[in-house]
Amino acid sequence: MNHVKSKAFWEQSWETIDPMRISSYIQGFDTTQDAIINFLKTRKVTHVCDAGCGCGVYSLKLAQHGFSISGFDMAENAV
Repeated sequence: MNHVKSKAFWEQSWETIDPMRISSYIQGFDTTQDAIINFLKTRKVTHVCDAGCGCGVYSLKLAQHGFSISGFDMAENAV
């Protein structure tokens, strides 16, 4: 998929997202410490780059467990 088509698909996809569905998903998301967080903590990781973070729910979970987060889902100049 070329950049123009990819960007158009992305924009159309997010324009049709139901905000209430996202809100419901976020509220029901399990924020307890999991295997990934355990793994990162045992290696003394403090900053996480969440590539492909979508609406950022897992980034929020990581932040709640003390990590500094940089999240992105699609760069403006993605190829």
